[in-house]
Amino acid sequence: MKGSLLLSAVGLLLLVVLAFNNNSASAATSWASVASIHDLTGGTAVQIGQPLIAGHSYNVTISIAIPFNQTSSQFQVSLNQKLQSQGAQFWYVQTSGYAGYNESGFTAGDKTVSFSQFQGQLVLSTEFQIPVSLTTQNASGLILHFPQDNFQLITVSVSGGSQVGNITLPVQDQTTETYLNTYQQDSTLISSGKIATSYSSFVNNILAQSQSMYNAGLAVQATSLLGVLTASSFPAPPNNSTATYLGVGLVVVVVIAVVFALMALRRRGQSGMASTVITDVQKELAMLEVTATRYDKSLAERMKALRERLNDAT
Repeated sequence: MKGSLLLSAVGLLLLVVLAFNNNSASAATSWASVASIHDLTGGTAVQIGQPLIAGHSYNVTISIAIPFNQTSSQFQVSLNQKLQSQGAQFWYVQTSGYAGYNESGFTAGDKTVSFSQFQGQLVLSTEFQIPVSLTTQNASGLILHFPQDNFQLITVSVSGGSQVGNITLPVQDQTTETYLNTYQQDSTLISSGKIATSYSSFVNNILAQSQSMYNAGLAVQATSLLGVLTASSFPAPPNNSTATYLGVGLVVVVVIAVVFALMALRRRGQSGMASTVITDVQKELAMLEVTATRYDKSLAERMKALRERLNDAT
């Protein structure tokens, strides 16, 4: 009798351990994966991993692999609450034969839908629109742009709240996309030979300043700054001295534009972001003053005046 009780106790312990291991494994492995993404606004397929565009509508199909049966439990599939409706409903069940799908109790218009937990594969499609406000901030009339590198699109959770699936995708808007494409093109102007290597310092300075502005949310201004980097604006220099002089002259023009953008940003209450970029510009101007003094004192004095004006603003 004692032997039977001991065997029963051991068997029960093994079952508990196996159940614990199954639940641990399911929590450690994501049940959900992206099968396809279609841009409904642009009418194109999107490669998985490419950014979604704020303001566009999408159809995203996901696959959910349920690793084991637990019929007394349910799991929920949730769309991010910030997303908006595109059509009459959010969800479409592609595998209607999945054992845990109850058609009569399924509300396709809700952002969260539930299923009974049966081992197998569930394929769902969801349609939604990404609001423009997801990547923008209004700073007293000035629109700042901040892309979302890891936007949590869909989550899968089991009864009790444990998350077993998570779909995250990058999201940006047209403004940030334009800047990033422009920056990518301009970053190869020297290496591709479109602009002489004598101008490397100047070009790299412009690229760095545009990045600082972009990181502060000033994607529009950063793109405008990159506008000076056109091959036609950089004639083949006869010597290094001329190249340096021309470079310094162009920097002054660009810095004036940057100053006005930053001053406007400060006036609109974004002092923290503006101060960081202003400090970078001041350091750059201080170094360029030394170079400009060798070629044109009036040019150096103009740069010094700009630097002092920036100092008064901080």
